[in-house]
Amino acid sequence: MKLNSAENMEFPLVEIENGYVVFKLDKEHTPIAYQNRLEELIGCGLTKQEAEEAILTERIHLEIYYSKDSGLFAVDCEAVEAGTIYNPYTGELLEKPTI
Repeated sequence: MKLNSAENMEFPLVEIENGYVVFKLDKEHTPIAYQNRLEELIGCGLTKQEAEEAILTERIHLEIYYSKDSGLFAVDCEAVEAGTIYNPYTGELLEKPTI
């Protein structure tokens, strides 16, 4: 079973803001994403304690996309602004979000 599988998750910190899904990472509900973000922040020069405190206050904004015959997926808004987005199911280049 995947640690971040749908059966394992509840998102008490999810909200909608200006058309974006907003949530916070935490050790219990998103352990893989939390650990990856922690390692990323430490790699950027923060101490483990500083990184953990940053994650507690960080709000992640996601753009929602829909892939016909496959379903929804979300992409961090910062990634959308900074790079090219491909559909993870088909590999197709995406030009505009479908909200």
